[in-house]
Amino acid sequence: MNLIFHDLIGKFVQVYIDDIIVGSKQKGDHLSHLKLSFERMRRYGLKMNPLKCAFGVSAREFLGFVIHQKGIEVNRNKTKPIMETKPPSNKKELQYLLGKVNFLRRFISNLSSKTKVFSPLVRLKKEQEFRWDEEHQKTFDDIKDYLAHPPVLRVRSTVSTLAP
Repeated sequence: MNLIFHDLIGKFVQVYIDDIIVGSKQKGDHLSHLKLSFERMRRYGLKMNPLKCAFGVSAREFLGFVIHQKGIEVNRNKTKPIMETKPPSNKKELQYLLGKVNFLRRFISNLSSKTKVFSPLVRLKKEQEFRWDEEHQKTFDDIKDYLAHPPVLRVRSTVSTLAP
């Protein structure tokens, strides 16, 4: 897909494996962008599943995130299980929680340093006792607080502002 749309990627096309987003800054440009994209798909024999298509929408869920004009947002369905979970009581529950948090890592600044307090618990052997203390709870609460109002990520401009 990247080869097929290489000259359109970053302009108005985004590709992830076999999924394509055609996004336009101006409504008037959208039909011509779709037409170019459809022509490219036709030329290479690509087919679309009508059940997966949405045209002319201002926001859409994509890969578990919500993409819209302002940027990329966390889907509340992904934060809800974390927000509602109780503190883990064993290593397995902690690993499950960290997996869910890790999915949202791009929305949590410096996540690895925030979660390093959990590392000794993740490395516990079977015969060792799992002890959830105040430091673990504070970190857990901080992550939940952060996810209550996660940032909207913006697409980076391809124009360099650092060039002399």
